[in-house]
Amino acid sequence: MKKDLLDSNYLTRSPEPVQVTALAKLLEDTDAEPSLISQLSSASTTFEFQLGDEIAKYQIPENNSNLAENKREDSPPNLFAERTFYLVCEGRVRLLARETSSHQEVSAVVLETGAIFGVDDLFIDSAISYRAIAASNGQIARIESAKFQTILQQLPRLQQRLEQQFQERHQLIFFKTETEVRSLTTQQQQTLWSHLLPYLEEIRIPAGAAVAEGCQKFSSHFWLRSGQIQGLEAPLTGSSWGYPEPIPDTWKAQTNLLIYRIESQQWEIAKAAVAADSNSPPKIIRKSRPLTLLTPTKNSKSAPTSEQQTPAKIQNSNRDLQPLSFPNPNSAAGLAPDFPSSSSKAHQIAGQLVWR
Repeated sequence: MKKDLLDSNYLTRSPEPVQVTALAKLLEDTDAEPSLISQLSSASTTFEFQLGDEIAKYQIPENNSNLAENKREDSPPNLFAERTFYLVCEGRVRLLARETSSHQEVSAVVLETGAIFGVDDLFIDSAISYRAIAASNGQIARIESAKFQTILQQLPRLQQRLEQQFQERHQLIFFKTETEVRSLTTQQQQTLWSHLLPYLEEIRIPAGAAVAEGCQKFSSHFWLRSGQIQGLEAPLTGSSWGYPEPIPDTWKAQTNLLIYRIESQQWEIAKAAVAADSNSPPKIIRKSRPLTLLTPTKNSKSAPTSEQQTPAKIQNSNRDLQPLSFPNPNSAAGLAPDFPSSSSKAHQIAGQLVWR
């Protein structure tokens, strides 16, 4: 049975140096004063986790991504509605998200030391729900949101970097769970990301505006990230459209829209890379079956038992060559696994093997 790290009976205090190392990695290249590490350290509590433990859940209320406005008194205590950041101090944490079609969880991303998650909506719009589980043994720090935001105000470079990290993370979760990309194999997805994610741009269209007006000036491929479009055959969240097909003039933004865009030329490059990867022959690694040599038991006419079987040793090259005899082929009990049985005519005569 997997443990819940938020169960106070399970929490154990971790050594402070691990926490300080993770905080230093979080704050690197941010012009942070050394005193800020001490402030964050005092504002956080570090705990241990084990492989398979559920660390926390990040859930977004339906039809609204703002947790602060939708916090419910009856919400489970382990939801991020309690406004807590989590910092990976040691080990690895896997984020699982549900596919919209199958409703099954898929591995979205794996976080390592120095990565932070939780209260994602403070950094991006339209965050996606996920569940954080331990991908190894390790340690994690919990930091209250209010205290962390106070320190963030002093570190605009850290604020900007975290916004970019959370945006890229949720782009990855979106494509893995809500778009046609989820039908690709893991290898094909890995090929696609480097040709897709760095080139994505966001387009925001206000409610009531025509979709074509916000997109027609681009020769691009589009995905509806969030919002609702009304009109004939209007796309749903996760659907895609674009060049060379024209955008219907009847499509109107029923709500504020967030759309991902990639230039058509780059999208063709991405598709070609995936196709080339799909057509490449699979790599086959062949392993030879190990040969086990058995020596007969001294002073025994019967076939050796399993307790008497000992692998033959390779003789020193400086010594005289010594012949090794196979066991009596008429007794199948003394044969190694997969060795031909005595019924094979080719093995009616015992041979000798000499190491050279």
